[in-house]
Amino acid sequence: MYKSLKIYFGLLSLWAFTPVFGQIAPSPFMASGIGQISSMGLIQNESMGGLGIGTGSFWNINNDNPALLVYSRNTYFGNLTVFQAGMLTESKKIENADNLEKSGGTGMSYLAMGFPIMKNKWYSTLGLRPYSTVNYNLNYDYDVPGSGSYAKVTEKGSGGINQLYISNGAVLTKNISVGLRSAFMFGSRVSEFTNYIVDSIYVPQPYSGTIYQRRTSRGFTFSGGIAYQDSIKMGTKDPLRVTVGAVYDIERAIAGKEFESLQRRSLGGAILEADTLINNRAGKVVLPSGWGAGISVGQGSEWLLGADIRFSQWSKFQQFGEQPGFMDSFSLGVGGETTPDAFSVDQYLKRVTYRMGFHYKNTPYLLNNMEIKDFGINFGVSLPIVPSSTGGSGMNKGFSSVDMSFTFGKQGNVEDNLLAEKYFRFHFGITFNDQWFVRRKFN
Repeated sequence: MYKSLKIYFGLLSLWAFTPVFGQIAPSPFMASGIGQISSMGLIQNESMGGLGIGTGSFWNINNDNPALLVYSRNTYFGNLTVFQAGMLTESKKIENADNLEKSGGTGMSYLAMGFPIMKNKWYSTLGLRPYSTVNYNLNYDYDVPGSGSYAKVTEKGSGGINQLYISNGAVLTKNISVGLRSAFMFGSRVSEFTNYIVDSIYVPQPYSGTIYQRRTSRGFTFSGGIAYQDSIKMGTKDPLRVTVGAVYDIERAIAGKEFESLQRRSLGGAILEADTLINNRAGKVVLPSGWGAGISVGQGSEWLLGADIRFSQWSKFQQFGEQPGFMDSFSLGVGGETTPDAFSVDQYLKRVTYRMGFHYKNTPYLLNNMEIKDFGINFGVSLPIVPSSTGGSGMNKGFSSVDMSFTFGKQGNVEDNLLAEKYFRFHFGITFNDQWFVRRKFN
């Protein structure tokens, strides 16, 4: 156990002090509000179209519905301590009627650790991941009327909001469990609007004007979940396991500060003069309420199929008194997984978990006064790591794995939104799990 602890916390330290949150590929769709909202799902969820509200896992953490943290109760897996970490690599092609641009990036996706508090009754997790990401860089020109000159404009944004959260799931009855997630939100978003004049003989002015804005936020948010599980006997085979779940995100206003200055810069970016327009004015960011529901059917560890829906009231979003005119969002995810034989001794590929799904989203963002839609196909695998030890029955003590998911998708379209973004996302992660805190027995 102590060797495992050293490995887990060594990895935790390595990842925790790597400042790579928010380094995913830039996109103009991140320029509104607090940026692109991240899902709560881990790699196993992303591989199945984002399933998680009504979909449990025997040896992975459920980040979507805290009530399903006790999904594995009354089984061998209910007493496992789990550590999961993941990274995201993205590549994007962004096009309009005239141009095509490519971008890419890699960033940390999540850290999560789960452990039993009371065996088969209460399970807790701790985690760190982005809530939203801002990363865009827009360049364009416009004519200055009546002057024969034009302005070159750059709009840049970076940062986002991160969340440090704790989730608890507990059993109420034989079939019903409930859960609560509390998250501390923190982070800042920086935006810059820069332009400089190029005169009629195409000579740029020696300096540029920049409006620099920084908004910081911090505060707590809360989400609740409930789940119902039942079994249907199937003769000599494992019973069918039916799971229904629901979650609710409570609307919360988190505190913030706003700073804004007007700057004169050299063309190399050095600040020559600066006048403060807003000096850390207090404000708030209203994060909207939302709810979701899901259902899944599975048979032991062999296969599982499910579907999730989710709604969020982003039309009520506010940031420092501003309402950007978002729409309420909707998402649908459908997917499944199969593990031919999780306990196979001599056939490795039968122990691999294979996943596939798709997702569809009406995002809250508007472009050209039209809502941006997102559709993608997801698939992935979990490759088991050969365990270092076995239990007395010969069963693996843990089901650690290397996890991967792949997503091909598209946001927006040129006809409605003037812009379209085709993306490829590759999630890579690790899952370590084992039985910790087990009292040794001696004959």
